Amino acid sequence: MPIDRGITRYGNGAYSPIGGGELNDGERDELLQLRRQCLATDSVLSGS
Repeated sequence: MPIDRGITRYGNGAYSPIGGGELNDGERDELLQLRRQCLATDSVLSGS
């Protein structure tokens, strides 16, 4: 079963999803890099 890795913000005692429009360019680039690393790791671990 895939793990949901959505981007969330924590506030008022709850997590809520955020959209890419709420991130600056540097934050968006950093998250894209992390996502690529996760995809590569998932691929290696699954043997794909």
